[in-house]
Order: sequence, then structure tokens, then C-alpha cells
Amino acid sequence: MEVNKNKVLRCRDVTLYTVSAMLFMDQIALAASLGSSSLFWWAYVLVLLFLPMAMMTSELGTAYPSNGGVYHWVRLAFGFRWGARVSWMYWVNNALWMPSVYILFASMLSAFYFPGMSLWLQIFIGCSLALVTSLCTSASLRIGKWLPNLGRC
Repeated sequence: MEVNKNKVLRCRDVTLYTVSAMLFMDQIALAASLGSSSLFWWAYVLVLLFLPMAMMTSELGTAYPSNGGVYHWVRLAFGFRWGARVSWMYWVNNALWMPSVYILFASMLSAFYFPGMSLWLQIFIGCSLALVTSLCTSASLRIGKWLPNLGRC
């Protein structure tokens, strides 16, 4: 088994990726409506969810550096059948999650800046963003990791 010794993702990269995958515009608006007490809850989530998830992913990636990520880890622990189930659930999650984020983006863009935007233009924006996402994910990890990192800046 050939193992790449050059590490591309660091704990900071995984943490920023996790934050960018879970933090949406509607959550920021909700936090703003709660006032300053929401700062405590953001810190709480950071310490008890984002950082442990990043450390767990970093540890598993270091201990089992083969390609495949969560599928590979589950397959090693529980066998091929459970690895296939996790892989399928991950695919279904992304197949539903990504379009819903782009639909939310297009509808908020329409509501905030372009009230007369047609449904077809919103659909076009969603499809275009899905295409851009596909292009970004086909880039090498050394380059592609900066997209979620830049989203947090």
C-alpha cells in the first residue's frame, strides 16, 4: 500500500472546512436575532463540536492515511457492508444538502437584492453553483482546500 508522506490537510484546514459546511446565512440571522447571548452558543459549538470533529478527522487520517476517508475507516472497523452503507448515506446526504444550500442562496439573493428575479434564473444560479462546486472538487486537494478556508475569512 503506497502512502503519501506529504500531508495536505492540517487541523486548521479541517476545522475551517467543518465550520464552512455547517454555518449558513439563516443561522447567522437567527444568531443576530438572539443578541449577544448567541456568542456563548457559538463558542460552545466551536469547542464541543467543531474542534473535536477536526481532531478526530485528523487523528483518523493520520492513523489510516489511505484514500477513502470515512468509507475506508468504517470498512476497516466494521467490514465492507457497513462501509458501503456509510458511503451511500454520505452520497445521499451530499446529493440533498448541496442543492438545498444553492436554492437558499438563490432565493436570498432574490429577496435581498433582486426582488423580481424569476424562478428560472434562480434555478440557473443553483445549477451554475453546482457546476462550480464540481469543478472545484476536481482540483487537487492542495488547491481545493483553500475554497472553504477563504469562505471563513
